[in-house]
Amino acid sequence: ERLAEAQEDPETVYRKFHDATIAGNFTELRKWGTSDSANELAAMPAKERQEMIALVASMIPKSYAVTAKDVGVDKATLRLCARVSEQDKVETLPGTAELVKENGAWKVLSADWSGNQPSGRSAQECLSPVEPLRRATPPGMRMP
Repeated sequence: ERLAEAQEDPETVYRKFHDATIAGNFTELRKWGTSDSANELAAMPAKERQEMIALVASMIPKSYAVTAKDVGVDKATLRLCARVSEQDKVETLPGTAELVKENGAWKVLSADWSGNQPSGRSAQECLSPVEPLRRATPPGMRMP
């Protein structure tokens, strides 16, 4: 079991982490994130933890593509992109995932979809499917 996990490359690890976030699956998230972030989440009351995961899930695109990767010995950076449509415009959202090695296995340190990264690539180069833009609504709040 440990051996199989250690063989996962950064892209696969981030995909599993991303899917677990969208699914709101804390058990899976804990497996693919760093132990610090897992412990932080584990320390929260379960209801709060689920709400926080749901909030994060509402702010990230469901599908994405990897546009570039820089993999070192114990640190990796993935450049990501997603395509979202709002009314009849398609926009490309840039994203970045940072991974680190923990006990020989890749773990997700951070994932950022705020779009603050140099955009050297055109929208045409993003191979992610287009999805409707979802506006983040904090749990328990309904849009008017």
